[in-house]
Amino acid sequence: QILKGPVLVVPYRKLVIETVREERGSKIVDVPRRKFVTGSRHFLPETVVMTGMAVPQERRRGIYRAQAYSGGWEINGHFEVPADFGVGMERGRYSWGKPEIHFGVTDPRGLAPEMALNWDGIVVVMQPGSGLAGLGRGIHAQVDIDQPGAGKAQSVAFEMRLGLTGLSRMQFLPTGRSSEVRLSSSWPHPGFSGPLLADHRIDGNGFRATWKTSYLANNLQQEYSGCFEAGRCDGFNATAFGVDLVEPANLYQQLERSAKYGLLFVGLTFIAFFLF
Repeated sequence: QILKGPVLVVPYRKLVIETVREERGSKIVDVPRRKFVTGSRHFLPETVVMTGMAVPQERRRGIYRAQAYSGGWEINGHFEVPADFGVGMERGRYSWGKPEIHFGVTDPRGLAPEMALNWDGIVVVMQPGSGLAGLGRGIHAQVDIDQPGAGKAQSVAFEMRLGLTGLSRMQFLPTGRSSEVRLSSSWPHPGFSGPLLADHRIDGNGFRATWKTSYLANNLQQEYSGCFEAGRCDGFNATAFGVDLVEPANLYQQLERSAKYGLLFVGLTFIAFFLF
């Protein structure tokens, strides 16, 4: 599983005036044409904090086994929405749709059915599906933001609790300018991955890990802008980090080592014979 987001999306309808040259008798005149274009503006949060626990659960089928995990997560933070949604003097040409907040989850089948979003003190029910570039599958919800007529910036807090089940690996891609992920588990053999170094502690009771990052340490805003507008999401997805539930010596590794040692002893015997 990879947890991504959140991203705030505000759809719009914009009036555009184009100048078209037309022939009228013996003259060529410039004629203004009005048309409407649709799109959306996206905003990344100012802060994101993800706190959760991964409870390992072994799954077996015959001689095969794999490490699954399940646990609860709390995701909170806040958005700083600019005045007029950042369009400035052109605000009169825009009509705004219903804002939505999106979270990405690699496999939504692992989500627990009981989850809700607290958006600035109002509980909102999450809906399936995301579809945003870079987030892929996931969940979303329609939220309320004051219309930008007053021309004032807004600060909106959010909090969400969810249950998540996955297999072997858990990764994160928080989109905040300042982000922090806290993960604890009773699994004693973690394998950390990704470009961000984890501050971790490992003992007989499991591990605890914390990742911290800021917009100074990554280029996430620009990477997501390129992903959202041009579909180039490789750089954005490459910033994901997380942990694997590593099995130090499984059945396959033991069988492979046994086969290699058998070949080694037989081979050494024949080599010694031919040398003699």
